Amino acid sequence: MAAGLSAVILLAAVPAYARTGTAYVTEKEPAAQTTAAAPEDVTALAEESGVSGFVERLYTIVLGRASEPAGKANWVSSLTAKTKDGEGAAYGFFFSDEYTGFQKSDDAFVEDLYKTLLGRSPDSNGKTAWLTALTVGKTRSGVFAGFVNSSEFSQICAGYGIERGTYQSPEVLDQNDAVTGFVYRLYARILKRTPDRGGQADWVSQILTGRLDGAHAAWYFLGSDEFINKKVGDSDFVEILYQVFLDRGADAAGKKTWETKLKLGASRLAVTAGFACSSEYGQLCASYGIGTVDLFADFFQPVPMDQLANLTSLQKRASAEELAQAYAAACGIVRFYADTPLEDQLKAITAELYSWSTVYSMSEAHYNDPYGYFILRVASCAGAARTAGLCLNILGIPYEHVNENQNTHQWCRVNVNGVYWVVDANGGCCQPEPAPYQHPWITY
Repeated sequence: MAAGLSAVILLAAVPAYARTGTAYVTEKEPAAQTTAAAPEDVTALAEESGVSGFVERLYTIVLGRASEPAGKANWVSSLTAKTKDGEGAAYGFFFSDEYTGFQKSDDAFVEDLYKTLLGRSPDSNGKTAWLTALTVGKTRSGVFAGFVNSSEFSQICAGYGIERGTYQSPEVLDQNDAVTGFVYRLYARILKRTPDRGGQADWVSQILTGRLDGAHAAWYFLGSDEFINKKVGDSDFVEILYQVFLDRGADAAGKKTWETKLKLGASRLAVTAGFACSSEYGQLCASYGIGTVDLFADFFQPVPMDQLANLTSLQKRASAEELAQAYAAACGIVRFYADTPLEDQLKAITAELYSWSTVYSMSEAHYNDPYGYFILRVASCAGAARTAGLCLNILGIPYEHVNENQNTHQWCRVNVNGVYWVVDANGGCCQPEPAPYQHPWITY
């Protein structure tokens, strides 16, 4: 392996080398040998030494032929006058029309770099790392830089009495191996294909310039026309989210929870936001040197607790700290439905709260407020009504608490475009009322 190479080990679904579970790991090269062994097929190079010998060596190894007098003279003149250095001459050969015209495979290209710039045949691990880098998106220019800036090439140049020089690839995909790998991973795991170089470079550029973070980058792939046109079902969509954000397959219970949210009306953006805000994804992005943000902030702006329309009723006997705990729990539910139509919001809130595991009580502390419902998990119909009301108020939805403080069934009454709906979390009922203040399931 050439000195300074960052071995590329990706978190991708394919190919096989990308399944190791770690992000770009930098491996320092072992110290270079003081003398580089010449490859067997180049031991009989021309007996020339000095600048002339260096140029003839490039012709022989890179182009596979003897030099022509005029061309060789030009290179010797440039190197002697120091208008070219070792890297400049090597670049001129490797990126010449003649060499490019050979249309060599990545494997052959890397072999040529080892023989020319390190003076030896490749070691297996090093060669694999460079080929992986090319697969992931690093350009040949970037790989060339890794070889030509090595200590081994410095020794070769010194042996011919010329200066090595330094080369830096101008290609965007070569500026940050980790970010290039991160974008490759999104292509592989979401679009299931190898990136086109132009597209990959654009994504990498946006991340490097701070215009894009890890969460939005993933969502833009998931929300792209290309992905949407694949018509991926909810089950497969959730599987992809596990792979992209948690770097693992879905567990049965977790997958069922996410599929239920989608069935209740949560948008794919909201469910994606739920994965993107996980600590696992934050750590994954950090391993690539990339920041991330809360996607929920794009569409969920909760009404602050002290500005809730029904604050006095909602707090009941709870302290400010207790109400704050209930408020946080309610936000954790309603944020998934903040970008859905009002009717769907009412149905989702009712279903989510109805499935909440509580013990019915009319005597336990906080049985009639959201703190009892969410934190102590005890509730009466009054507590369920106030808990639903808290969820509604957080979304800015006004409601009326029917039969509040009365010894009878209680629920929330919500105006939906002139039609009043019953939102009864205790009974799991959410539908238009049959008559003013009439519960569909209860006759008094």
